[in-house]
Amino acid sequence: MGKNEIHFMGFLANFDDINSSILNLKLKHGFEIRCDSLQKISQLVSILDNTSCDTAQIKLINAGINSYVTTPDGDGDRFVYYIYNSVNDEIHKNHVYLLHFINLMRLFKEGDVSMPLEYQFYYKNGVPTVSSMGEDTAIRVSRNRFSIFDEELPKLQEFIRLIQLPFKKKFLKLAFDNYQLSYDVNYPSLQFLTLTNCMEVLFSPSDRDELRFRVSRNLAILLGKNKDDSEKIFKKMREFYDKRSKIVHSGEANVTKNDVLTLRSYARESIKKFYRTNKERNELLKLLDYSGFGQPPK
Repeated sequence: MGKNEIHFMGFLANFDDINSSILNLKLKHGFEIRCDSLQKISQLVSILDNTSCDTAQIKLINAGINSYVTTPDGDGDRFVYYIYNSVNDEIHKNHVYLLHFINLMRLFKEGDVSMPLEYQFYYKNGVPTVSSMGEDTAIRVSRNRFSIFDEELPKLQEFIRLIQLPFKKKFLKLAFDNYQLSYDVNYPSLQFLTLTNCMEVLFSPSDRDELRFRVSRNLAILLGKNKDDSEKIFKKMREFYDKRSKIVHSGEANVTKNDVLTLRSYARESIKKFYRTNKERNELLKLLDYSGFGQPPK
């Protein structure tokens, strides 16, 4: 291999793919998703970092860059999933595409997937030699791992084809920024606050009267599958607002992991519905005002 051929590897963290479905996902600009054993990747990283193989393996595990796969006979092994490309100068131009791809995976379904470690390297006399390296030390190992299954793959493929980032509508971009921030901060109370900010960007009326009621009602109408479901969402969102008030005004942080996951699911589905309607925020809020529980606007 020539020195001019630069290899890019961006490692996926907090990611599980039991059936290796994600390997069949089609990406643009020559990128593809690959999978290798943790041992093999650790050997490569040890050379690029000029360190021991054990140190490289600990580095990958501590960043959540490993997936434990159980074989049919009950044995198991650790694997590493990564985005690969072999390019010259195009990687800098298309790197934003990769960041949008990670964000779209988070928007497609729940999961703390990220890409905290990247290498660009070339081979010199058959030895991999690093040309650049990027590492996000703020990324953490999460039990809230992203996984994809065979039946979900076509939907994910269509999703990343149809959704264009960054969002053109300013309110939707701001809501999505808050949604993304809920993955990047460490504490449940801060995650909770960023998600309530997201809901206010989407659902709060311009006059801001009865904010707790209006946001809860608009959300319940937009997402409720029927009247009972709308009432359930309405009640839950009002409870979340009470918790938010305690955090902001008294410092109490009685927020559970389930609170964060439920509120994030509200935010995720709301963002997708706002995007698909392709309406301005005030126009959609007016439609929600005229609608009732279990009767979302067409």
